[in-house]
Amino acid sequence: IVSIDGHSSQTGCRIVVLSGATHVNFKNCLFEGYRASKLEQTCGFYENVRIDGGSSYITMDACTVQYQGEGCVYGNNTQQDGFMVHMEGNVDHIVLKNGAYRFGSHDEIRMASAGSSLPKYVIIRNNLIDQGGTDVWADGFGGGYGIGVDRRIAGDSSLQYIVIEGNRFRGGGSVYRQKCPMYFEGGCGFSIRKNLIWNSVNKAMYFSSYYANSYLKHNFVYNNTVAWSGDMALYCFVAAGHDPNVYWNNNLFANNLFYDAREHRDPDWPNNGYLLCVNTSGASPNWWSDANTWGANHFKNNLWREINIGGDTTLYQAGGGVDHGWKGRDYPQKRWPQAFTGNLFWEPDGVTPINPRFDQYGFAGVTLLSTSPCIDAGIDMNPIDTVVNRLLTTADSTWARSNGVGTLVWKGAAPDIGAFEFNSGNPAPPVSPAIHRLGPPLR
Repeated sequence: IVSIDGHSSQTGCRIVVLSGATHVNFKNCLFEGYRASKLEQTCGFYENVRIDGGSSYITMDACTVQYQGEGCVYGNNTQQDGFMVHMEGNVDHIVLKNGAYRFGSHDEIRMASAGSSLPKYVIIRNNLIDQGGTDVWADGFGGGYGIGVDRRIAGDSSLQYIVIEGNRFRGGGSVYRQKCPMYFEGGCGFSIRKNLIWNSVNKAMYFSSYYANSYLKHNFVYNNTVAWSGDMALYCFVAAGHDPNVYWNNNLFANNLFYDAREHRDPDWPNNGYLLCVNTSGASPNWWSDANTWGANHFKNNLWREINIGGDTTLYQAGGGVDHGWKGRDYPQKRWPQAFTGNLFWEPDGVTPINPRFDQYGFAGVTLLSTSPCIDAGIDMNPIDTVVNRLLTTADSTWARSNGVGTLVWKGAAPDIGAFEFNSGNPAPPVSPAIHRLGPPLR
């Protein structure tokens, strides 16, 4: 076991490359790239930390990874994206916890397949993932995903057993385009729970099957709070030519609190601002058929509340090449009960308004008053989440539990909706990352 404690590095290129490494622990380390313009950075590398080549049992605890410039420029003057931490190919048992990942030009944390291999057994827990500084580069390059997943393997929908839990995602800034806190281009076997996503510039949670072989299956997304998101709080997309029952199925969204999707900041996409968009335009079969099974995807016991900035409707669908605004409060549950059950809806037309009743509302937390309808309104996900259950009941149990993964507990008859349980013994984990330096790095 190699332990590195308190190390500090600043550079314009790759700082750490772990290829074929095993049992390496980083604690209280700073990995910082130059805040360089794209013309100043000519190294041809574009990650602060890269993990590949069969690496396993890598832990980054209370580390700060920040400032990945605008990527780098090769000799032909083309620009590359900059990643904070990049996991690629057959890596496993990777832990990122209690840290801060800040101000990258593309993904703060990226997990990508390579050939026929992909990351498995990953825990991303109790981190600050901060996109608020991604607009400091005036040239406008960079997409920007807090956590980006790129999985494209032909015929492979094997589970990855990845837990994303208790993180706080902070957006902000004025750059628009693809500033999404969570972007999945494929992904199977994820447990995404107890996260707070605050002030995203673009779609807060983006689950896409756009490219060939990008399967989205058996994911559990629950007890998250998405507040003040840009464009759409939850976007589910299946490309034309894909059978959604093959590529995008058996996913469960439960106990989530989606609150206030304001207009997109991109002038090319004006007047959006929807809590949910399920887009199967051109896909076959189309989910909007009343008899369709919706690919065994379910939306259960979520609260959807829009405060009607700019006159937006609460829910939105895109299917069959025609866009429709959902006006009725319970319209999705009445028309598609095979997919929507137990949800609490609120519409700008004032039909039986649902007020979540917050005790506080901000990046520090979105907590509930004792009179909130979110209290005891969720479902017990412990027996349902097969990803966490697999980690806790096999040889990986010691590894998972030692890194904070366990069953969720609550106080009351049932779990509350959202990331912050009211008066519970197990609220969303506090985030106190080690911020080593807030100013620009040394040159």
